[in-house]
Parts: sequence; structure tokens; C-alpha cells
Amino acid sequence: MEQRFILRLAEIDDIPSIMEIEQICFDKDSFSKRQFIYLISQAKGYFCVAEYQQRVGGYFSVLINQRACSLRIYSIAVHPDFRGKKVGQLLTKVSQVKIHKRDLT
Repeated sequence: MEQRFILRLAEIDDIPSIMEIEQICFDKDSFSKRQFIYLISQAKGYFCVAEYQQRVGGYFSVLINQRACSLRIYSIAVHPDFRGKKVGQLLTKVSQVKIHKRDLT
């Protein structure tokens, strides 16, 4: 059976799940809770999560530099339980859509 993921903007309440994924994927190089709060609530860009049955399976953060007219995929990660289920492809595809909608190609 195919798993259907919901892609949505991240919320502050998602931070524990995001931090779990971050720790698993990046260990010592992981972002802090403070950094995630900033990325979700203040940064210029997008922070989205892929959710399946109310569980965050992955996320991406895209930052926009208006002056340089550039965009950077700042971080992308998928929980090991969701690897091989095309979550990374979904996150990458949606980040590309965001780029095109902002006309930053």
C-alpha cells in the first residue's frame, strides 16, 4: 500500500520531531532548538515537513536572499523509518516548485 504524505509548513510544535530527525541524520552537526525556532518563525524562506499519519517523516528548509535573488536549500532530512518511501524525492520536488513560484531560476 502506498503511503500518502501531507506536505505542509512547519510549526513550532513540530520542533521535537524535527530535532529527532536532525539528531539521527546529523548527530554532532545538528541544529539547535533555537535555530529551528528561527528557521520556522523568522527566516525568509520556507520550512516544510512531510507528515504521514500525524508523524513527521522528513523536512526541508529553503532560505531566500532577496538582494542576491538567490535561494538555498539549507537543510533536508528524512527519518530512517521513512527512507525508501520517496519522501526525499517529494521534499526535493516541492522545494523546486517553491523556487519556480518565486521565479528564482
